[in-house]
Amino acid sequence: MRFEQLEFFVETAKSQSMRGAAEKLHASPQNVSKAVKQLEEELDFPLFIRSRQGLFLTPLGQEAFKVAQTILEQANYLTQHLGKDVLAEADLTGHLHVASSVALSFFAMSLLTDLAHDHPKLNIQLTEHERLDTKSLLSSSPYHILLLSGSPQELAKYQTEAMRQSYHCYLLKEESLQLLMSSSSELAAKKTISPKFLSQLPLITYTPNGTPTSLAQNYLLQHRITLNQAVQVNNLALAMQQVCDSSYYFLSCQMMFNYIAPYYRDRLTIRPLSPRLPWQHLMLLPKTQPRSDADRLFLQALLPHFHGKIREVF
Repeated sequence: MRFEQLEFFVETAKSQSMRGAAEKLHASPQNVSKAVKQLEEELDFPLFIRSRQGLFLTPLGQEAFKVAQTILEQANYLTQHLGKDVLAEADLTGHLHVASSVALSFFAMSLLTDLAHDHPKLNIQLTEHERLDTKSLLSSSPYHILLLSGSPQELAKYQTEAMRQSYHCYLLKEESLQLLMSSSSELAAKKTISPKFLSQLPLITYTPNGTPTSLAQNYLLQHRITLNQAVQVNNLALAMQQVCDSSYYFLSCQMMFNYIAPYYRDRLTIRPLSPRLPWQHLMLLPKTQPRSDADRLFLQALLPHFHGKIREVF
């Protein structure tokens, strides 16, 4: 899903005509039609009822219209805070350094891969982290954009007064911790997994920085859930392969699974924990660094993936 598709869709709905939308957005009717058709294919439902009197939203199209409008409004809000709209900018240069949690690294890489393809002269760097030290973030952070994941308790350490003075913070998504497993696992037949049951399962822990425990483990330990840590690796591909090929399990979240699963086809599945253990994804933007065109382009590419639900924390 591209930002441009949403613009074309919203304007077509307002104009009840692709030609009218094209004139308003200074595009060709063919490009508007193609973008709307691609969006319908991605959503897997029709957005419009086509008639001689014009184009009219279907019931699902009306719901999509509300979400798309919210996303565009948020994009305008961020643009006002961060600078000009650069989606149409071509041949960008410079440097973009994104730090991402393990849970969001595949998502971040998908966005950065698209940017690299569209802007080959742009120097892009992605640093994966398990946890970031607030002292280093407040002294001399090299990152332009930071994506964080963890329990509300773990992420609270980034919401100090000193961090508020130095960063903008946005809540991207709230979800829950889940258990990733092989599709052939006996547990795949269950709808939910009890957190206390985790102590009986052989878990693989992914620690990119060699730290002995992950945020997910720390969080579960706070709830007095003892984990059976069978294997610890610092290679995510190896961890996923072990889950696919054996009886190992992996603590994850839906956001991470959505971007990992296509690489393993139908070999992986995920089940929520019950009772629910909350999990959040945050974005930090340094106030002290001038926002580059590359930064803004990444942010505007990010927005549609959260369906207009991004909330400013501070």
